[in-house]
Amino acid sequence: MVARSKISEEEFSDLSTAAGYSFQCLSPFRTKKLDHLRQYVGANYSDSGAEDKVPIPLMELAVNIYLQRLVASAPKVDVSTDVTKLKEISNRFEIALNNIVEDINLEGSLEDCVSAAMFPGFGIMKTGLNKTKKEYMGYLQDSYQPFALPVSLFNWVHDMSVDRWELCQFMGDRYPVTIEDAKAIFPKDVHSYFSSSRMDGGEEKAHDLTEQSSPQSREFKETILVWDVWLPRENLLLTCLDSGNDQDPFGEILLEQEWFGPETGPYRILGFTKVDDNTVPLSPTSLWKDLHDLANVIFRKLGRQGEDEKNLLLFQKGAEDDIERMQAASDGDVCPVDAPDKSGERKLGGISTNNMAFFLQIKELFSYVGGNLDALGGLGPMSDTLGQDKLLTASASQRVQRMQKKVVKWVTGVLQDIGYYTWYYPNKHDYVIKKIEFIEEIGIRVPFTDDDREGEFLEHNIKMIPNSMQQLSPESKVMALRTLLQELQPYIPMMQEQGVMISFEKYIKTISKLANLPEAVDIMEFASPKMSAEMVMQGGKANNTTRTYERVNRSGATRSGNDKVMSQAFLGVDAQQSEKSKVMQPVG
Repeated sequence: MVARSKISEEEFSDLSTAAGYSFQCLSPFRTKKLDHLRQYVGANYSDSGAEDKVPIPLMELAVNIYLQRLVASAPKVDVSTDVTKLKEISNRFEIALNNIVEDINLEGSLEDCVSAAMFPGFGIMKTGLNKTKKEYMGYLQDSYQPFALPVSLFNWVHDMSVDRWELCQFMGDRYPVTIEDAKAIFPKDVHSYFSSSRMDGGEEKAHDLTEQSSPQSREFKETILVWDVWLPRENLLLTCLDSGNDQDPFGEILLEQEWFGPETGPYRILGFTKVDDNTVPLSPTSLWKDLHDLANVIFRKLGRQGEDEKNLLLFQKGAEDDIERMQAASDGDVCPVDAPDKSGERKLGGISTNNMAFFLQIKELFSYVGGNLDALGGLGPMSDTLGQDKLLTASASQRVQRMQKKVVKWVTGVLQDIGYYTWYYPNKHDYVIKKIEFIEEIGIRVPFTDDDREGEFLEHNIKMIPNSMQQLSPESKVMALRTLLQELQPYIPMMQEQGVMISFEKYIKTISKLANLPEAVDIMEFASPKMSAEMVMQGGKANNTTRTYERVNRSGATRSGNDKVMSQAFLGVDAQQSEKSKVMQPVG
């Protein structure tokens, strides 16, 4: 048995019991999260998805609109320092950090965590340094390289008896390790305990959406479940077996070590809406779920009503000959009958206009509760003019901006943790490639070793470039280039005096590439610049011209406006003629 110098047998037993209590307290959040995930993937994802059809996937729509705004690409790291002599090594530090961000696929881990924070619970990122010779946490997690990995709520526990994260006495996560790797990582005298822990049984998990938990589950290489448990007050990191008992989860200790990382510990927690005196935040999907369910219940009902609709041909007894002639007649035929008043067509069932109007209102409410999803997701114009749409989008973005600030602060913390391990511990490479200014295609190898890293880690300010995680569409880039060129026009003479020239050839080629319009380049011939005689006589300046621009606003159709008119029609309320005329116009 491993000697435990800082925690007694009795204390470890109490720790495991307390963790079991907290794990049970988190059970409702795990259950809710699985329920929300089933609605997110719908009934067609797997046999373990939603029990009923989800024809209107509002949950999936909202979550992915927010993910595009919150974490669309990998972050870029900015490292600066106020110490003049450390500026060069700070620049190398920045290069090394950006390389690691790419090597460990931090973008994927961040997206997993932000997505997890959208559902009940919170996002959890575990950072550290792989001090073993095994890639036991994944093939991207090289030996002696920092790592940042998402932790599932289904494999997480923290002290639920407190009301603030800073007061937690413990927190930890559970993960699988192959027995082969475990024998190489942990001390030899604990090998006899490996057989006591297996990955089977327990409550439902998110992974069960694709793999049902059963005793027949088969693995390529046999694994065990282990817990990493961080004790802030004792400054300890314990690694122990999973006991298989959720009420007393910690089995035999495999490894005990003093915590050697950042003061904040190995975990970074992301949540969006704080609930007073609680560590578990309020998730966005918790606010959306009821409307999502209601919309799908009503829409499924409308579908059943549409399927049940019938057109019946009714007749009075004695008019059988008339009915036979009517059935035999083709469309447009003249059909003589003896008793026209004794037969006729009747419609039964059909979609309820009240239910359809109610559904359209639910859809609008979902967009409203979600922070104006139509504007955030660019699903269509929300108003009659472009200027009004921009105002609506800016207003809707206020909620997103608040969430972005939380994500930026959280990601910056993750980067600071990765930077800590990069600064104080050996790296995979003892050099970085530094680009030469103004000649980006050429780089030189500069050292980045223990001897080169002067100063303390805290003397370097590690920040995330805020807009680096926002994905710009080609259309947005085209608009930004046009705006930039317009803003630079007054300064072109001053720029020319300083030797700065604008290459319209490159500008046109770039625009055509982003707009996927190669024909724009084909119709132009790029030759050496020539000046006309008139421009030469005027010292290179062309004649001034006067242009008059006339702006005409033409209102178009919007999705919300069309829904309003349809709702009124279903309820028997007559809309204005101008509103009716827009219904048939295309949206967008």
